[in-house]
Amino acid sequence: MASVQSFMGSSPIRPPPCTPIQLHIPDGDPIDLNADGALQIVSDLWSFPHATPETIFPEYGELCSTGEAIGTPTPVARKRAAGEDFTQRAAAESRKLRLNAEHSQELQEIAKTGGLRPVDIWMASQMLAIRERMDVIQPAGTKFEIPAALASVIEDISVKVFLDPTLSAYLNHPNERLLTYLKARPNILFRAVREHKPAMKVIATKISSRFTHHRNDTKDMIASSLGQYDKEADMFTGPFMAIVELTRKVIVAIGGKSYDLAVSVPLVARIAFLRQVYVHESTKNTGKAGTDFWKCVDEGLKMIREAKKYDTTKISAVFAKILSNDRNEYDDQLSPEDIDTLVTIAHTVDLE
Repeated sequence: MASVQSFMGSSPIRPPPCTPIQLHIPDGDPIDLNADGALQIVSDLWSFPHATPETIFPEYGELCSTGEAIGTPTPVARKRAAGEDFTQRAAAESRKLRLNAEHSQELQEIAKTGGLRPVDIWMASQMLAIRERMDVIQPAGTKFEIPAALASVIEDISVKVFLDPTLSAYLNHPNERLLTYLKARPNILFRAVREHKPAMKVIATKISSRFTHHRNDTKDMIASSLGQYDKEADMFTGPFMAIVELTRKVIVAIGGKSYDLAVSVPLVARIAFLRQVYVHESTKNTGKAGTDFWKCVDEGLKMIREAKKYDTTKISAVFAKILSNDRNEYDDQLSPEDIDTLVTIAHTVDLE
């Protein structure tokens, strides 16, 4: 016990005064310490992964030995779920934020680039969602302006829909078909616009306006194709316009001179049907079809479908007969139009 007390009361163990100490580096030259035990140069111990207190201070190894090596710490790798990748994460973010097809595809392209972190995908998805909403945000009280690209599509497709010989009605159905067409194409009509009621109201008004113009232009062109009207005889006396020429003029009237649409037999037959209804309605109003003209057209189309029980072959036969009657009535019998050179399959609008 006395020896222990003597040891505890003694001075701390330290190197002899002014005695140089050497720092021993494995496989390297010793480094001298000064009398105060300070390094003459600065050294990074993490550069020597196999260094131990015993090898660095061999003279005092028994006092400072820990039995553990000083090594470079190994970072713990983050475990990722099996099969997880950034494209899957991007798809999940797209669904959560309900991004439109265009922005979802853009996020997928971003996810395929290298050097990304999960947070990068999240940030990119948020920015795309903000951009999508900015497409429709406008100052308060400002009327929504239809983008030029969308207006161009409305103009083009409205003509195609109106001149589709399979159209079942002309008053309300064309509007519905065009809206269906646009809604099926999120790259044209963005989801943010579809969900913005004031914007959709402006678009619906634009569509309705285009079809109103198409109906008026077609009706006027049919009227001019019949020439003069004899009130006493209660009939048109000409000069008459042949049906194929009339069809071409209707295309130009509603689509413009540069509009490219093939004149087909089904379309010519449909224009002949419109002219037949016009003549019938004109007898009620001294040579001019009244405001109910297009209503009568829709009712006539419905009657044909119901009478033939929606059999397309029988319906086509009805229109073929109407076309034949029109040619006999209004075509120049000395030099009739060559209808056999026309295409037999009409252009139709795919709504999907």
